[in-house]
Amino acid sequence: MNGRIPYFSMSTRIFIKLFLYLMVIHQSLNSQTYFSKRYDFLLNSTPSFAGDIIRDGNKYIMLNESIHGMQEYRLFGFILLDSIGNRISNDFKYEDSLSGFSIGYPGSFIKVENNVGYCLVGFNYTYVPNGRWDRGKLWRFDNNLDTSWTRTYTDNPPYDTCFTFRNLRQLPDGGYIIVGSHDLVIGPMPVRINLHRVDSLGNLIWRKYYGSGYTHFLPYDVSRTSDDGFIIGSIIAPIDPNNSQDNDPYLLKTDSIGNQQWMRHLGNPYCCEDRPMVDMSSDGNIICGTDFSDSCWGSGEHYGKINILKINNSNTVIWDKKYGTHKHLLFLNKIRALDNGDIIATGHYDYMNDPLRNEVSWIIKTDSTGNELWYREYMLLTATFSQNILYNVIPTPDNGFIACGTVWPYPPDTGTQDSWVLKVDSLGCEAPDQCWVGEDEIWVKTFTPEKPFIVYPNPATDRLTIEFHINPEGAALELYNLTGQMVLRGRAPRERDLFEWDIGRLGRGMYILKVNMPGRRAVMEKVVVE
Repeated sequence: MNGRIPYFSMSTRIFIKLFLYLMVIHQSLNSQTYFSKRYDFLLNSTPSFAGDIIRDGNKYIMLNESIHGMQEYRLFGFILLDSIGNRISNDFKYEDSLSGFSIGYPGSFIKVENNVGYCLVGFNYTYVPNGRWDRGKLWRFDNNLDTSWTRTYTDNPPYDTCFTFRNLRQLPDGGYIIVGSHDLVIGPMPVRINLHRVDSLGNLIWRKYYGSGYTHFLPYDVSRTSDDGFIIGSIIAPIDPNNSQDNDPYLLKTDSIGNQQWMRHLGNPYCCEDRPMVDMSSDGNIICGTDFSDSCWGSGEHYGKINILKINNSNTVIWDKKYGTHKHLLFLNKIRALDNGDIIATGHYDYMNDPLRNEVSWIIKTDSTGNELWYREYMLLTATFSQNILYNVIPTPDNGFIACGTVWPYPPDTGTQDSWVLKVDSLGCEAPDQCWVGEDEIWVKTFTPEKPFIVYPNPATDRLTIEFHINPEGAALELYNLTGQMVLRGRAPRERDLFEWDIGRLGRGMYILKVNMPGRRAVMEKVVVE
């Protein structure tokens, strides 16, 4: 060819590019692994669940909790899995015939930095007359999952206080920050938050307490912040049955020695939410995941959406977004900021569609600004009333994700409650030809402190909806044409999240919506009518 570059027509070049692109996709799919399996932890049909999973080299370590003995004390242990979900060695089991062990919430089992073993927090408990005595527990394991040492944390004599550890993070100096709760062994006392700062050997450096009033303060998660402080994800649960406030998620920020700096309430004050989980993002801000209820009634019943926020260390909201259609009893169980800035979270909800009713799990992935990349739902068991719950999710070397939790069968599904592990690809698909997609499932709703409402559809035709993140005092609404003439006026009642306007009689064109809320500067929004 005399060294000359061959000429290809435009259509041929397009075909070559498409072929190469499909080859890349094919190779990417072939490099992914997929499985969805259940595991009987003790191999004796005893109920179990997997609260955590971590990757170590070419294996996965799944943390399980179950019960044993006539006293039904709890125990925990580990199942080792290869890359396709097969057990690769004998399981590890930790139990005590005279007391019970309980593990913390998702994220409480971690790989120690510099590949020198693992850490776990939870608590050790013993039944006493008229009560139960809990002691906070920190376990340190070597690379073979043998116990290197344990530390127990309790109160001073007469030992009348329960300590339950819920989560931890390792700190740059090799020590740990541990969040937990405490209350009385016998007798009524509101539950309070405690924060333990310990060194790399578990020796206590300081301990701080948080919470006041006739209200439970229940922690779920803790993370270090970029200013060397700490952020705690917790809920407030009023004890007084006459209190109209249901469970309310909130954040508590401290400095490096545990002094409280600020608190932020996250939920709808007139509904029930739960389980705020936290992490530090790659840009140094705070990521929080929880749920936000948009409708509720008695006994904690509620419908809610996935709610993810990014907040800086000074308590300023960078973005606050809601995802998906509202679902019955939706819970977010774990959120994780990935190294590239993306965010991954998992949880479950109660699916109700007569005569079907199941617990269904989900995973959502967003970019660093909260824009939804994908959302998938998962079920291993499909019988009515069977439960499928994912508690934690982590990235995998093939750019996919692996999640763990529990399945609880109801006939005709068989067996007892087992641990569950789900491996999906980079798009959350269970297989190349199996990828759940819901109709209109995800729609990102963005609220900010300066603009706590959204307007949709926009463009609109006959109806316009104004949805508020929170509307405690009501809002005055005015719609102007481009000549400055007011064409509509309305008022969104206090505590009402949705306000709908009939705009069918308006002419086509652009309008300006003005929203006035007490104590805030008026906000303008462009609206197009088609």
